[in-house]
Amino acid sequence: MKSMKVTQETAGDYLCVRLFGGLGNQMFQYAAALAQAKRLGAKLLMHAVGSERLEHASFGLAAFPITADVWEQDDVDTSSLLAKLSGKARQEKRKKKHGDHWPGPRYQYDSLTVSDDIRTVKKGSYIAGYFQSEDYFLDQADAIRAEFSLAQLEGALDADSKARVESSGSVSVHIRRGDYLYDPKVLKIHGIMEDVYYQRARKLIEKAVPDCHFCIFSDDREAADQLTRDWPNRTLMPEADRMHDLALMSKCSHHIIANSSFSWWGAWLNPDPHKLVIGPRRWYTREHMLTTYIDDICPRGWILV
Repeated sequence: MKSMKVTQETAGDYLCVRLFGGLGNQMFQYAAALAQAKRLGAKLLMHAVGSERLEHASFGLAAFPITADVWEQDDVDTSSLLAKLSGKARQEKRKKKHGDHWPGPRYQYDSLTVSDDIRTVKKGSYIAGYFQSEDYFLDQADAIRAEFSLAQLEGALDADSKARVESSGSVSVHIRRGDYLYDPKVLKIHGIMEDVYYQRARKLIEKAVPDCHFCIFSDDREAADQLTRDWPNRTLMPEADRMHDLALMSKCSHHIIANSSFSWWGAWLNPDPHKLVIGPRRWYTREHMLTTYIDDICPRGWILV
């Protein structure tokens, strides 16, 4: 992974994508951009925008064997008193964050409804959006799985955890709390999946896979323990690096995901066409669902409850 500067003359060789949000969001953005870059025969560049407020929103794709390079913006001098007094410093900081210095056209798409417009994006463009659907990259699925391979982590995975998830009938269960629960802004949008969702999902899995064993993944082990304490055949997975959790999730036979792009990818990276994936029909809070279209988020064939 190299840093690349781009000029007006060389921009036409590239497609640049803005990466923001948590790891799962970044994976959606990268996958959609890589798919379009391959259709165009363009080289892909990444513009990673971190978050000063959320630790999990730091750049997370470096752990994958990705082929894209990083767009290196020209330095902007914002240190002068004149710049600070004029407000120019703040404007230039925003430009660096949002990619306004890119020497080519920009494509911005913030809706969660799938749009074919991304396929009209030309070489030399800067693209930004959520792109939370496999429809953006399904025709390049093999390439995406190769870019998001976790094979390099095999030797570092906990041996007992690896044996458990690779056993027949294993089911990853992701219970997300973290910022969903403790950040008021995030909680207002996402809410959290309560016991009723997980009980319904559990019963569906048990009917379809009688010999199932539930592997519980969570960023709040105490809450996950309380929620699943009465579940038969369950293992509360030990705390681990997020990439290790993602690798272990993807090795499970079946999946119960949260309203989380992280566990979405844990299920999607399992290539088994016979896997069962159960996801929440209510991806956001009821209030936010009234104004947000989410039918494109989960792939066809996944069961929503």
